[in-house]
Amino acid sequence: MASVTIQNIDKSFGTVKVLNGVSIDIEDGEFIVLVGPSGCGKSTLLRIIAGLENQNSGSIKIGNNIVDNLHASLRDIAMVFQSYALYPHLSVAENISVPLRMRRLNFLQRFPIIGRFIPGSKAAKASIKKDVDEVTEMLGIEELLHRKPGQLSGGQRQRVAVGRAMVRHPQAFLMDEPLSNLDAERRVHMRAEIAELHRRLESTFIYVTHDQAEAMTMADRVAVMMDGDLLQVDTPRNVYANPVDIRVAEFIGSPKINILSAQSNDTGDVNVGDMVLAGVKSAAKNSKIQVGVRPEAVTLEPKNSAGIPCHIVHHENLGSEAYFHVELNSGERVISRMDASAIDQFSTGHDASVMLHSNNVLLFDNDGQRIVTHNEVVM
Repeated sequence: MASVTIQNIDKSFGTVKVLNGVSIDIEDGEFIVLVGPSGCGKSTLLRIIAGLENQNSGSIKIGNNIVDNLHASLRDIAMVFQSYALYPHLSVAENISVPLRMRRLNFLQRFPIIGRFIPGSKAAKASIKKDVDEVTEMLGIEELLHRKPGQLSGGQRQRVAVGRAMVRHPQAFLMDEPLSNLDAERRVHMRAEIAELHRRLESTFIYVTHDQAEAMTMADRVAVMMDGDLLQVDTPRNVYANPVDIRVAEFIGSPKINILSAQSNDTGDVNVGDMVLAGVKSAAKNSKIQVGVRPEAVTLEPKNSAGIPCHIVHHENLGSEAYFHVELNSGERVISRMDASAIDQFSTGHDASVMLHSNNVLLFDNDGQRIVTHNEVVM
């Protein structure tokens, strides 16, 4: 196990800049998730940590060692790829044992026939089998040892790829969207398995995904990346409740956060349409600003109630809850997330009033940067 320090990493492919001075300190034993849309640079950063790509500038430290000039094989880390990268002609046991065979057997000992007659082969192969058996038992795949990858489901292949990484006892595990090839039900199950595995191993995990659900449910900390920039590194709760940039607020959360145009006056009061947000004082005064409010902090009230007049253009019944898509007089769209029982009172095609819960609103300037209100501190 080891900490990983990423310091001012820049990377370009030709004239295209993909990483802009990215810096993160990852603690020993931490599970950190790099999350962002496709093309934001997260997989490139992971490959630079692994030694599969070279940065243009900046430095990577694993434990106490700067590894910029070390080959990938010498960095003592293990990577699980999106495609799993299993050898199709080898059995599960043979796939998992590959890194140990390369480490513990010399060139002659690896030969199928003459290798058994080379001194030390028997003891080395017995130790490899013991380690493979321990890993497969931990992952619950003992019954798959003699199968080939083509005979396995996606979830089983994923376990084998993780097992091949685990058997090396690396300083850190790197995972590049390992669940993207699984169906939705299997992804939910494997999220829990990987999180439990991290707790058992107490190793450093660096995990890349574009799926915010994976990031929010698995990580100790989430690192949100966009367009080569690292926007925020924080706990899942703080990234959701306290985003420092409007791009973070819009990317994290489902349904997506509502963003509305607003105006602050000379005392810092905030007006959305004709509604004054009670108890909210903006640090930016006499300014056009943007108000972000999560769907669960938006409720509907009957027409002509206090609030912002709206028209319900669509509603979705999800069983335990309902999403109401409404249009304001300004033409802006808002989503409200309410208990499903609200469908008895509100439905598509009717008029209503939107209430914004002031204690849950977020303020941003026109550049998308967070504006602090009088009663909060942005982390």
